[in-house]
Amino acid sequence: VVEVLDSAGLINYFGSVVQTEREIVIEPVVFRKGGILVCVYALGHIRDVRLKKYFEDAVKKITFVEPWEVEGSGYSESDKFYRILVMHQNRFKGHENGAPPKKVIMFDQIPHGVFNLIIWGHEHEARSGPDWV
Repeated sequence: VVEVLDSAGLINYFGSVVQTEREIVIEPVVFRKGGILVCVYALGHIRDVRLKKYFEDAVKKITFVEPWEVEGSGYSESDKFYRILVMHQNRFKGHENGAPPKKVIMFDQIPHGVFNLIIWGHEHEARSGPDWV
């Protein structure tokens, strides 16, 4: 349904997520401006408790597809990409501020060294600057 609304121009929806019982596969949307390549990975519309299991379980996994692995992309491993992860999930804000740890995604659960920028889209508080990690 979301894809139909997007194609009709009624909403702006991006990202390709394929979900099975054992794996979530996320393909990037790649933007090129001159010699700069930016990959945007979108993750959302998955219940936080369920997504947390994919991050924590040894059998289940989340795969972030490399841009050159996307069929017909024309990119190679030698290309330099900036990677952005956009998440519409609950972020852990401490034990006194927000949802309990079992219902949120912890920053440490996201693969380190993969993304240059992570944008948490499910935020209700006004924040004037980024959190540097």
